[in-house]
Amino acid sequence: MRTYFNRRQFIGRVIQACLVLGTSVGSLGSLAVEAAKNKKSKVVRYIDPKKNPTAISLKYVELASQSTVRTIQQANCTNCIQYKKLGEEGGVEYGRCNMLTGGVVKGPGWCTSWVKNPKVFK
Repeated sequence: MRTYFNRRQFIGRVIQACLVLGTSVGSLGSLAVEAAKNKKSKVVRYIDPKKNPTAISLKYVELASQSTVRTIQQANCTNCIQYKKLGEEGGVEYGRCNMLTGGVVKGPGWCTSWVKNPKVFK
């Protein structure tokens, strides 16, 4: 036999389901945040300029002074508009690049998609 709900019972069940789901999802989210904070060793995955196809086409180098096509001497990833700093490792800054995905780039690096960041580059 099929059981039918009236409107009041239906709304009550929906609210109960939302509370149960919200509590379980919220606790899982807080556990994930806590685990990320407690993580001691942080592994940084750099983009390999010799293996990444996009890096090869953009002539990305990890040290701007090694580039043979760079025209502005002060140009590097740290003063590019595509770059966002994420941290430092061993005294070398690293960050995310909008053009090169799949890892992070080194701050002293350079590629042909470099665009002056007016907030940083004077």
